[in-house]
Amino acid sequence: MTTRPTFNEREQQATNPPSLQQNEISATCRVQIMDVLINGLQAPQQPDPYMPLPPANVWWNQIAHRAAVGLGRIRLHPSVRDPLVACGEQVLNAPRPEVLTIVECALQVVDTDLRNLDYSTKQMYNYTRSADDVLAGVNARLQQHGVGYEYRNGQIVSIDSRYIHSQVEDPAFMLLQEPQFQGPLTEFLRAHDHYCHSRYESAVNDAENAVESVIKSICMLRMWVYAPTASAQPLIKVLTDNGLLPSWFESVLLALPTLRNKSATAHGAGPQSAPVPRERAAYALHLAAADIVFLIETHKAHP
Repeated sequence: MTTRPTFNEREQQATNPPSLQQNEISATCRVQIMDVLINGLQAPQQPDPYMPLPPANVWWNQIAHRAAVGLGRIRLHPSVRDPLVACGEQVLNAPRPEVLTIVECALQVVDTDLRNLDYSTKQMYNYTRSADDVLAGVNARLQQHGVGYEYRNGQIVSIDSRYIHSQVEDPAFMLLQEPQFQGPLTEFLRAHDHYCHSRYESAVNDAENAVESVIKSICMLRMWVYAPTASAQPLIKVLTDNGLLPSWFESVLLALPTLRNKSATAHGAGPQSAPVPRERAAYALHLAAADIVFLIETHKAHP
């Protein structure tokens, strides 16, 4: 599994402030978020030597450890060893980046471990809330209190209605969840993160990188030869030469590479080039998502 940087690590790497005004997290919101998490994941229990270790015992240790590492600490709380208590203390009292780091780590466990918990274990330990219910509950509290963030596609992101709430990105993220597309998924997530932190040129660049990686993945799955360092045009030509796409479709898929080449200094735009505006970066992300969906669905439709 690809290890993603935590919320705090991404915030430290940001060169520009988020695009929306984010509010501090109120005490009420903090309590309500912990209530949703504990109801969903449950609290650790005293282990029974004749029973499997309760999932909550494992999960809260994972959450506390992952958050501590993301925050650059040996332990999440200097004087508290119990992982749930340590998480609770920090969520109730720590600055916003630390709170959102812990919440993100917890929701990632919800999104993977709780979601995939087998039926017998759910029955044994009385897990009644679905992963989607827990995720929606935390997002509802963040929205209710105007925090300006939400959990989406595996991470806490800044809410920007001009991109995040699009109808294009969700199918792309869903298709990229498949193991053979983990490389493109990482690049598309990185492009999304660049956009959320106003790094628009990098967002455009990684959006196109994600599409190129999808094409390379399709070529590898079909055992079609391509140059590892090939740029977009020769990669697209591999698809047309092998009959997956009609030749005229090459010009359609060259829209995003053209946008990237005209926008990103990585392809020689020069030191005097103007900064990439937000609307252009948003367009590139929409275009990349549409290309990703089209390419993967076309690949699946023509085995």
